[in-house]
Amino acid sequence: MFYRVAAFFTLSLLVSSPVYAGDPCPIRFDVYEAMLPWLNQADTLGALETKRQWLGITHDSKDGFVHVIRIHEGSPAEKAGLKSGDLILGRHDGHLKDADAFFNGLEIDVPAKLMVRRDGKDIPLTITPGRRDPVPPGMVDAVKGTGCLIFKRGLLTLAQATLVHSTVLKNKRFQCKDAHLALAKIDPFKGSQEQSLVIVRGTRRILVSVPGLYHGRTTCIKSADYDGKKLTKKRLQAVFDSVAKPTIDDRHANP
Repeated sequence: MFYRVAAFFTLSLLVSSPVYAGDPCPIRFDVYEAMLPWLNQADTLGALETKRQWLGITHDSKDGFVHVIRIHEGSPAEKAGLKSGDLILGRHDGHLKDADAFFNGLEIDVPAKLMVRRDGKDIPLTITPGRRDPVPPGMVDAVKGTGCLIFKRGLLTLAQATLVHSTVLKNKRFQCKDAHLALAKIDPFKGSQEQSLVIVRGTRRILVSVPGLYHGRTTCIKSADYDGKKLTKKRLQAVFDSVAKPTIDDRHANP
């Protein structure tokens, strides 16, 4: 059983951005990504033409190395023994030239040896990257830097993920027109000022929603139409605009 929220997608969500009088910026969307519980993660994502690796860490760069800020529950990073505060120095006993070099050399399902610095000691670990839904991070990549939008990946607890699944479904079918209304009434989206982006992968469709009672929107897209060569920034931006534009417009009109 698989709970995340892609995303992509990093779905950290729900701390409102600071708003200054007369200035709508920054406009933050916390991104939650999830997969319906009866789907097998490896089989579902493995069948996609587009592959995206998943380590399950929130990180930044420190002295050119990967600084681990948070470990996602049940992730490859947790299974490898990584901990918050670790510095990933390199792979295969070699030091990194920069943080990007660490991720560029990893392959899905291929174990990689790491050298990690923890409390002043260098520790060897082995991590096997998993698979991540390519749509949530692809959507963020397509629109980040547009205007004053910023994104942060959010995580759902098991209880929250279960509630999200039951909220967006009716008779095991996505509520593609009004899921945003129901999502706006549950945690962690309740009171979020419609600045959350929820992406839930199903068997054949993907639900995309900005929860909200007034400016929220929901749409569903066919999974097959957003994979391989069809998974373009232009198409993903159009999906994002269809659910997020009312919220963005309202922020500019009422900063």
